[in-house]
Amino acid sequence: QSAATELLRGLNRGVDPCSDFYSYSCKNFLDDDSNPTSPGGESQMKINLQIADFLDNLNVKKANSYEKIAKNAYQLCTDSMTEVPSAEMLKGRLDEVQADLLEFVQFPLFGFESKDNSTEGLFTKIGRTERQFLTSILLGSGASVDYKQIIKTAVYVDQAGLSYPRDYYAIPKFINEMQDYA
Repeated sequence: QSAATELLRGLNRGVDPCSDFYSYSCKNFLDDDSNPTSPGGESQMKINLQIADFLDNLNVKKANSYEKIAKNAYQLCTDSMTEVPSAEMLKGRLDEVQADLLEFVQFPLFGFESKDNSTEGLFTKIGRTERQFLTSILLGSGASVDYKQIIKTAVYVDQAGLSYPRDYYAIPKFINEMQDYA
């Protein structure tokens, strides 16, 4: 019953759902300043902070290869936010991340040439990144029914998803939260 109450609390019954379903279903949640994120978003923020703490304190000499890749990519992001990096430093860090990704998942980045440009090769690389990192990093893939030939499956490529719903990136009241998250 508490889940149903929570869902009903989020509805804006002053709006006709037939004319503006988005406002009907989301406006109360977006206008509620006491609850800036969803429970899932709150949990993800805590997980992200734990990961950041882990990577900040990681001993690279004792770390496994996946931890080193994560630390390198994380440090590249945090260094560029806390200091004015030189072009040489950024190029060096990008090259390190590039080498890590090429070695473990063989995904072409930053202008490096791919050895296999076939469709099968692309999906193999996307699959490796999704398997290694348990998420889509640059590109994601999926499968669906082929609506022109329903006995076949269509495979597709898409950009990786956003961490938050679109409103957090588009509505000004969430700017500080997005900057804190970054």
